[in-house]
Amino acid sequence: MKSAKITSNLVILFLVTIFLVSFSAQGFNETTRAEAARESQQLPSGSGGIEYYTISGYVRTNTGTAVSGVTVSNGAGRTTTTSSTGYYIFSSLIAGSYTIRPTKLNYTFYPTTLTVYVPSSKTNQNFVGYYESGGSGNMPTSTPTSTATKTPIPTATQTRPPTMTPTKTPTKNPTPTYTPTPTKTPTPTSTPTATPQPVSKVITSLGGQFTSNDTLSSTSVEFPPNAVDTDITVIYAYQSPQIVYPLGHANRFFSLTVLQNNRVITQFNRPITITVNYSANKAIIKDSAKLYWLDGTAWSTVGITTVNRTETQLTSLTDHFTLFAVLGETNLTYLPVIAK
Repeated sequence: MKSAKITSNLVILFLVTIFLVSFSAQGFNETTRAEAARESQQLPSGSGGIEYYTISGYVRTNTGTAVSGVTVSNGAGRTTTTSSTGYYIFSSLIAGSYTIRPTKLNYTFYPTTLTVYVPSSKTNQNFVGYYESGGSGNMPTSTPTSTATKTPIPTATQTRPPTMTPTKTPTKNPTPTYTPTPTKTPTPTSTPTATPQPVSKVITSLGGQFTSNDTLSSTSVEFPPNAVDTDITVIYAYQSPQIVYPLGHANRFFSLTVLQNNRVITQFNRPITITVNYSANKAIIKDSAKLYWLDGTAWSTVGITTVNRTETQLTSLTDHFTLFAVLGETNLTYLPVIAK
């Protein structure tokens, strides 16, 4: 009796186990089919389906600072705007050719455009932005624009008043005479010097030399062979002088930027030679001039070696690119400004 009951329980347990296994398998198959259907909808196969791709990149300054609020177009009727990190992206693109162009008021960009081909999504389609007051959004040419000379406003010539005839009186008085006021000679106006625009040049792995476009004094950069592995684009940009207390400066501030495969690079395989010509001035003590680079908010000579120095020329070796300036010790005294 007891044996028959045990056998009956085993049979029931066996049937329940088979039912549960069958039910789980059915649910698994349905889930797998549903996921496969979703994937087939998102990434359709070649039989009538459309593949979608993305193009993305960053817009930064030559010092690596993100440029936000840049309008980026893809040449196919779509635009997007860079984020606070300078990032932009175009999604849901079909296969084809796209011309990527950034624009922002008072900024110029290098390169001006990028032609991107898909299929396969593309990343690191990057641009370098330069802030210039009155910029048009396109990379300017190296020829400075001429500045019109202001025409002096002519000074009105005082008209001589008529001679007064006195009324006849018993006592004759001499007729007074009037001397006209001399006409002022207009002060000649000076024509401001145009600010040199950024210029660029392609340097290969074989090396080469690059010279700036300013007329007052020039900066030459020499790349030895194998300093870079592939072709690069070197961009020189003039920078306005600034006070660097307690150092003096030689009015030579400039930035050097290198693009390799549309990416900004700052390090090289071999040291680069930078020669700067400048006018002799009393702001720098003789034999103290050095090439400095801006490290955050402080000027430093770390990583820069002085090779040769004269009163008007400085040659140095550096292993990286950034914002540079010719600075030195000075005898000038900076007096504090006292507010009234």
